Amino acid sequence: MGKPKTEPAKIRDIDVELFAHNWARLVEEGGKALAAYLKPREEGKIDGSLADQITEAVNSLGRVAEYWLAEPKRAVELQASLGRAYLDLWANTVKRMVGEKIEPVVSPDPKDWRFTDPEWSSNQFFDFLKQAYLLTTQWADHLVKNAEGLDQNARQKAEFYVRQIANAIAPSNFVLTNPRAAA
Repeated sequence: MGKPKTEPAKIRDIDVELFAHNWARLVEEGGKALAAYLKPREEGKIDGSLADQITEAVNSLGRVAEYWLAEPKRAVELQASLGRAYLDLWANTVKRMVGEKIEPVVSPDPKDWRFTDPEWSSNQFFDFLKQAYLLTTQWADHLVKNAEGLDQNARQKAEFYVRQIANAIAPSNFVLTNPRAAA
């Protein structure tokens, strides 16, 4: 049986003004937090090498966010695509829990050694974690690759930072979310 068709998000169902306002507040408050964090470093009270690296990462990823948030409709569609992917994953997980044979929503690259243990697919808990992680990292990668107006250098930096963050949060890195370590 095929996947049910999902309708694209309808902008009229979402308060775009409130959504844009909330994102603007998020960026503003994030900027204030970053400024408070950087102030002692700028004053020479703390070594700034780590702060410089964090600033570079925030600036690179901020340029990607600027593109997506510049147009509320684009931001809503982007968020809706991730929401639909998570709903598909959840629906498949529920079907699998009642015994249906279900194809994964997303599969890892065969070269990705982190998910080679058979438990990543046979155990419903680990399979769900793996797929949620893969959906999220693919979405984040899409953010960078499809952000228009970035020069090659800025795009490469953003791709690097997204890859580093994605690798750091991989479920294979943690004892409770890695079948090899949890056994």
